[in-house]
Amino acid sequence: MKSLEEFISKAKDAACALGEKAGQFASVSKLNLRVIEAKSNLRQEMEALGKIVYENYEDGLENKSEIADQVKTIKTIYEEIEKIKSQIAFMKNKILCKSCGNHNEEGSLFCSKCGENLKKEGLPIIEESDETDDFTEFDD
Repeated sequence: MKSLEEFISKAKDAACALGEKAGQFASVSKLNLRVIEAKSNLRQEMEALGKIVYENYEDGLENKSEIADQVKTIKTIYEEIEKIKSQIAFMKNKILCKSCGNHNEEGSLFCSKCGENLKKEGLPIIEESDETDDFTEFDD
């Protein structure tokens, strides 16, 4: 009887874990849709910026404030995309490379795609071990 109870308990645990993974997958999918939507908005804003620049160039005007406002909007969208991508990486237990956007394994020090240092503050600090390596037997 005890083994049946253990089996049922393990089956419940597995079902809960599967439910969590399904929920995580759904959340990541929703975030991916938000990235697609933000990229679409970005494309529209870039087109609007191009139109403003073209019209100013054609007319010989220098309406820099309109261009600056459009650039600010574009920067905001880029920041939103990066924020969403970071959320996705976090949910997948990955580290997002700021240089190339590659998802790296948690605990990685450098990007597996571009080699960029994944630590924010310069080189990572490597803690010294209390154990000492004794290689005296290999000395000549």
